[in-house]
Amino acid sequence: RGYQHGSNHAFGPSTNHPNLANLDSPYVDGISITRGSPRQHVWTYAARLTESDGEFCPCANNPNVRTAVPDFVGDDYYCESGFVNSPSDGRYKLRPISWNDPLW
Repeated sequence: RGYQHGSNHAFGPSTNHPNLANLDSPYVDGISITRGSPRQHVWTYAARLTESDGEFCPCANNPNVRTAVPDFVGDDYYCESGFVNSPSDGRYKLRPISWNDPLW
């Protein structure tokens, strides 16, 4: 199982990854499954901020999506959040781990 903590931006830019569209760079907040040498993409599990705030996750059906899935990922991904809403104080890093709602 995968559990969420903090502020995750799926395929969007963050301090962890500036959204470099390259399989060998950190392109997602989540898990990337690859195989072979050179590496080939198999599947990506992307973690987004909340169920209601999905601006960096195309599968959130949000008209305000501000990012795209990298071409090498294609349709081989799943995007999820362990939190339904944003914290009222906006302090994502102080949230507990989403034990009650696993990502995967």
